[in-house]
Amino acid sequence: MSLTGAFAALADTGCAVGESPLWDAARQALLWVDIPMGEIHELTPATGARRLWRLEGPVGSIGLAVDGRLVVARRHEVGLFARATGVYETLAQVLPPDPELRLNDGKVGPDGAF
Repeated sequence: MSLTGAFAALADTGCAVGESPLWDAARQALLWVDIPMGEIHELTPATGARRLWRLEGPVGSIGLAVDGRLVVARRHEVGLFARATGVYETLAQVLPPDPELRLNDGKVGPDGAF
């Protein structure tokens, strides 16, 4: 299989490690994280509008909750983040066998579980 056509970057993100792309259909926005910087990025392609939130410590991945908040996997916890207010609420602590390990690569599945 070969791909033809031109490709172009949507935005120059400047991310150290950009991962966990997520499309929010309700807001027509693309979200992703910069893991080591603890950042959540949002881009609305139709307008070029961008938003950025910084959390303390690495952010491994994000998912979309039914109410529009983001499920966020941080170093050793999972929480909910409200983009409108910037409020973060811890849901669960995760204690890895090695403190150097961190959460990474998560998504919300069809059943709603992260």
